[in-house]
Order: sequence, then structure tokens, then C-alpha cells
Amino acid sequence: MKSDDTILILEQDKNLSSCEKRIMKAIWDATEDITIQELMDTLKNRFEKDYKRTTVMTFLLRLSNKGFLFTYRKGRPAYIHPLKTEMEYMTKTMQEQIDFWFDGDTSHFLSFAAENTIKTQKEKKALQSVLRKMNPEEKPEE
Repeated sequence: MKSDDTILILEQDKNLSSCEKRIMKAIWDATEDITIQELMDTLKNRFEKDYKRTTVMTFLLRLSNKGFLFTYRKGRPAYIHPLKTEMEYMTKTMQEQIDFWFDGDTSHFLSFAAENTIKTQKEKKALQSVLRKMNPEEKPEE
């Protein structure tokens, strides 16, 4: 293995910075491949981040090195195509948090989340509905 290969593997294992997450969120939320200008407009209008083009290009290069996207030209504009889905990233990130904070025990994580984040009756009912779907043979308590 060449040292360049080692660097690429290490880059792909790194977590995303808050700016990189914001950029990926804008890309994932687009219904199709997005141009760099469209990305910059989204960052400005939705996230109130008025990055210069060179800054965005630096972040795109880092995200490309981490295996999250690639850019290509189609005519004059450059387009961005995600290589990892939002669900893949969320699953990996959530599992890392569960492993770190809850020693890999998802039930402890869910208990924590239910006790500390559910604020409304609607949220409580939604959680109960999800749990019933996971265990359809169990009858709801009355």
C-alpha cells in the first residue's frame, strides 16, 4: 500500500466538521446533482452562510477526499454528486454516539432520548407507535 492510499483511508474515516455537515445537508436535500453556485445560494439563503467560492471549493475538496462526493463538469457549470447518502451518514454517526455514550446499548440510548427529549404528547404517541411497529405481536398497555 502506498502512503497516498493510507492517507485516503485515514481521510475517509474522519468525521465531518460543522461546515462540512452543513454543505452535505444542502447537497443531500437537493433533488438532483447540484451546481456549485446552487450550493452557494442554498448555504446563503437557508443557512445564512455567505462563503466565498474558494472556501466552498476547499470544503468540496475535503469532502471529496473523505469519500462523500465528487464533482464533475457538464457543459460550463460544475456539479456535485453525493457518494454517501444522508441515511448512511446518520446511521454511522448515531452508532458512534451510542457506542461512546451508551457502551453500544441502543436501549439505553432510547431510554435517555425518551426521558430527555420528548416534550409533547404527540411525540410520546409517535414513539409508542414506532415501538408497536417493532413488536407487532405485543398488545398495547391500557
